[in-house]
Amino acid sequence: MKLKQSIFQRVSIIGIGLLGASVAQAAKQYLPGVTVTVWARNPQTRKKCAEQPWCDTVESTPEAAVKNADIVIIATPVATIPALVEQVAPFLAPGATVTDVGSTKCWICQRCVTVTHPEAHFIGSHPMAGSEKAGMSYARGDLFQKATCFVTPLSLSEPEVVKRVVSFWERLGGRVSVVTPEEHDRITAHISHLPHALASCLCQYLGHQSPQWATFAGSGLRDATRIAAGDPSLWESIFFSNRDETLHAIQGFQRELAHFEAALKKHNATQLRTLLQNAKTYRDSL
Repeated sequence: MKLKQSIFQRVSIIGIGLLGASVAQAAKQYLPGVTVTVWARNPQTRKKCAEQPWCDTVESTPEAAVKNADIVIIATPVATIPALVEQVAPFLAPGATVTDVGSTKCWICQRCVTVTHPEAHFIGSHPMAGSEKAGMSYARGDLFQKATCFVTPLSLSEPEVVKRVVSFWERLGGRVSVVTPEEHDRITAHISHLPHALASCLCQYLGHQSPQWATFAGSGLRDATRIAAGDPSLWESIFFSNRDETLHAIQGFQRELAHFEAALKKHNATQLRTLLQNAKTYRDSL
């Protein structure tokens, strides 16, 4: 099948929160001559988009937004992505590329590839550039600069399409890593989903203690729990869509916590110091 040559000329973005609006701003900033079309579920958000310099066209339906697009970015919560891809699939132009920004990939890629129009292409993406903040008011055109961006093709994905999705994120400033959806979910369960679970559990635990204790907290506690401020409904979907890998990561962490507990119980200074030094070495490398 002949693929479109100019995937960067007509960009459509479905979902205008932090990531969707940041993609729009970055596209305008780093892709000369691009036109950006958007759709948002909330009419008020669509009205605000129409007033922004990074938006050329606002459509009232996702179907209208994807017509004639070279590349479509689905930037909605994880749970809604496959249904939206299926909804817009019949309206995609031949040769169009569809990608997403979802935090989990296996179930999204498997479902989206099966529902995408036969003459269009779906390749999963995940820019690791989010924040605990939500909404287009926090969007930035430089959000993806030097940020890791996963691209997760399946074995049947056409290499030329994969290259184009890689190029898209690179043009926005991302550092792209091409991995399988399975490897992506294993990685993010450990470096993203587990930390969010730990921060949330720590906040849950401290919330049961004296309310006065929070007034004594310094920057250490704020730093350690910042990501727990993320949208609970969004993270509920992420955890359940990557449940098995997240459970595996939690079990591994519980073993490390048990080692820490054992060192304290046994007053084993050598074991505790080694653990703390290993932790410092890893943190310093980030």
